Amino acid sequence: KQLNYALSDRYQLGIYPGEIGSSEIFNSMDEGFKGAIIVGLGLLSSFTAYQLTQTVQQGVCKYLLYIDQQSKLNKVRSLGLSALIVGSGYGGLSVENAVRAIIQGVHNANDKIQKLRNESGAIIENLEFVEVFEDAALNCFYSLRKIVMDCNPYGQPQANTNAGRGKLVEPNYGKTKRQYRI
Repeated sequence: KQLNYALSDRYQLGIYPGEIGSSEIFNSMDEGFKGAIIVGLGLLSSFTAYQLTQTVQQGVCKYLLYIDQQSKLNKVRSLGLSALIVGSGYGGLSVENAVRAIIQGVHNANDKIQKLRNESGAIIENLEFVEVFEDAALNCFYSLRKIVMDCNPYGQPQANTNAGRGKLVEPNYGKTKRQYRI
């Protein structure tokens, strides 16, 4: 709805991102909602965390190149990104594996763009996970805490991208209680 039904239109026309590595960038004229990066998830019957990492990486690279092209005069250095926890649930991945794969994909994209632009390209500095349901948001928060605890000083995924400017993981629990039928 925020994108004037652009996603529905593309889906109905058969041009919605579907294959791993495919992506589309949608801009919004709305001041609050900036747009969306839609990435292809391929066949969910054979979906893996590695594929999620690859498709997020390629989608974020495409977005960062787009930002670099749009901001030639006004050099944008750091950006934020809000992500849905795709791949968990019907995708077959645990929330933790989906979150790890998304973080790794963003990290890989940042690295590739920095190498391509000799350390002067825009990067995703803040990654926010969005979830409507409180129980899923809480599960994501616990997964993020575990990921942060698992990271070693040299290790992957590089979860600490905020370089000491505030908390690494800040909880903001979902606002909707899930309705269960008995």
